[in-house]
Amino acid sequence: MNKCIEEKTGRLRYFDALRGFSMIFVVFSHVVLFSMGLTDVKDSTVNWVIMTFRMPLFFFVSGFFAYRVCTKWTASLVGDVIKRKIQAQVIGTIVFCSLFLFCQGQGIFTWLHTGFQGYWFTITLFQMFLIFLSLLSRLCCTERMLDIGLLLVSSVYFLSFGVPVIREFWDSPLGGILCEYEVTRYFQFFALGIFCRKYWNQFARLLTKDWFKTFFIVIFVMCLCFMNLIENSQISPPPNSTKIVGILVRYAGLIVVVSFFFSKERYFNEGNISGNLLEYIGRRTLDIYLLHFFFLPNLKFLQPFLTTGNTVIIQLFVGITVSAAIITLCLLISNVFRSSNFLASWLFGVKPPPK
Repeated sequence: MNKCIEEKTGRLRYFDALRGFSMIFVVFSHVVLFSMGLTDVKDSTVNWVIMTFRMPLFFFVSGFFAYRVCTKWTASLVGDVIKRKIQAQVIGTIVFCSLFLFCQGQGIFTWLHTGFQGYWFTITLFQMFLIFLSLLSRLCCTERMLDIGLLLVSSVYFLSFGVPVIREFWDSPLGGILCEYEVTRYFQFFALGIFCRKYWNQFARLLTKDWFKTFFIVIFVMCLCFMNLIENSQISPPPNSTKIVGILVRYAGLIVVVSFFFSKERYFNEGNISGNLLEYIGRRTLDIYLLHFFFLPNLKFLQPFLTTGNTVIIQLFVGITVSAAIITLCLLISNVFRSSNFLASWLFGVKPPPK
């Protein structure tokens, strides 16, 4: 029981903060890409670095929270969780995506032909939860079988990148609606989050080791340097080396960020203002994700100022300032929606209060 209490208090506080940190950089990246129009790697080095780990980190944290350490997965619990996931990640996504398309002057059912576009994350995450909850958690009778099941699904998805039929399915209308390319690409990080939560004691011991942190920092920097040399055509990479480095940089960046937040556990447990703010954002990531597309401003007129001089400083300053304004507005509107129990349940999957 003590372990359960520990899991629900101090330990999860900095993982909530980590989730909030991930959401901030998702919004930041969208501001750089869509608001500033800096889509080329050479235009925004800072966003290029962030994009190597931001989505793997987001799926890792989602997987971490998906596994409940002290919970017995009964049929009724699985059904209740799936119901709330459908409400938030499917119905909520369809509602906000359709409304966004309407505001853009497009048909509200355009997503049936083009897929969910920017709203792909929630559809992807729902399928990952579905695999974990309805298949692995119920069909695997032992914890060891659950491990094998996760590894097997991750391996199948990873190896399917080389199957032409599957790649054709990704480009089909149904594949676009289901966001199958993203499921295939990111399930491994979702599974890693589940493993790290399940074997937390072992993982936490690794995070305290200086050699472990040093190793992944060095790997991350080396991968970035290698990718930069390739991008600038300064070297001719060996066959498949680009793919290997592309995978390594995602895992290395993820571990670097997680180990940093782990090292700040005491700070977040002390209830500092910045820590509490990150935690609050972390508990509202779904709301922010669904709403933030509506408030991305057109900042393309700033391109001459954002692509000259010290671009890292100016892009960080402008990007984070705009992101903070967007997130604040999203949280305000989210609280308005959540004041209705019906909307809170059907748009964000909030469990209704007991009658």
